[in-house]
Amino acid sequence: MAVACICISTAFMLHAQNPGQLSIISDPTEFHAYQNATTQSDPKAKAAALETFLTTYPQTPVKKDILNQLLGAYQAVGDTDNMLSSANRLLQVDPANFQALFVSVYVKKLQCGKTSDPQTCDDAAALAHKGLTSQKPAGTSDDDWKKLTGAAFPIFHSAIAADDYIAKKDFKAAEDEYKAELMLYTDAQSQTQGLPDTLMLAQAYSLPGAGQDLVKAVWFYARVWDFAPAAYKAQIEPKLEYYYQKYHGNLEGIDEVKTAAAGTLFPPGTLENDSAMQPAATSPAAPAQRQYEDVAPPPPPLAPAPTISMGQTKSQVTAAFGEPQRKAAAGPKEIFFYTDMKMKVTFTNGKVSSIE
Repeated sequence: MAVACICISTAFMLHAQNPGQLSIISDPTEFHAYQNATTQSDPKAKAAALETFLTTYPQTPVKKDILNQLLGAYQAVGDTDNMLSSANRLLQVDPANFQALFVSVYVKKLQCGKTSDPQTCDDAAALAHKGLTSQKPAGTSDDDWKKLTGAAFPIFHSAIAADDYIAKKDFKAAEDEYKAELMLYTDAQSQTQGLPDTLMLAQAYSLPGAGQDLVKAVWFYARVWDFAPAAYKAQIEPKLEYYYQKYHGNLEGIDEVKTAAAGTLFPPGTLENDSAMQPAATSPAAPAQRQYEDVAPPPPPLAPAPTISMGQTKSQVTAAFGEPQRKAAAGPKEIFFYTDMKMKVTFTNGKVSSIE
């Protein structure tokens, strides 16, 4: 299921230009450069001007303020690589900066999900733990702090859960963190921005081990099915039906579970007593405990085959086929060799001109 975009709200712009800081810039040239950089109205131009200022005046007394504004500019244009870079630089001079912690967790969590790199996942979780113990910054009202933590804390729990799930393979711990995250959402939020991690929670409950609970797996799969966009229901339903039938023995009553899950995020404590969710009957010779046959879950739908066509750019080709095994360049031409697919792609002035 596609992960919903979680936009970094302007509510996280904790910084504000502090006129009092200007009094400590004694050099008139530096003062003028500061004014020029910080008053740029276009975020991209402002980011470039702030970077130039930091390069020219690396020991400026207003470095913390500049880095705060730089992070805000990169947020405004959605440049995640530079958001992470500026957040890291800001944390070096202001280790408790809540905005920088949030941005670092947000970006590293995205990277963790894309690469499954254990160190990246661990880094995101470590910063998230720190963020959860943050103290309210001076000058921030109680109401603003409540709004900030209300938006950030679910992301922190999600990052810790992702680390447990992806890097540590501790699915029970992941379940606890996903539940902690989801409990911070309103019901409406759980149906939208909380839905990707509701799916992760369902998957965690479905996996063998100390945290396996097929009743809860079915419930959360049903919840995701209830609110997923129509295009994704076909991907969720086979998993829902598979685990429901694995537990219950047949599909009788599954519609009732879907209806119940639409009404509340967490399953009621009496769910196992509901006739729709009774375990499958075991044979007289089988033990009284639940029996789970060794049958693989249904495979996910096949992704569409990548395509290539004349006129595509190099970035479009690598997005579809990945980096080539070999490259060659000759004047305006560049050749990508995909030896695993026995394919040669020639680019002229950056665009596909031949495919062999």
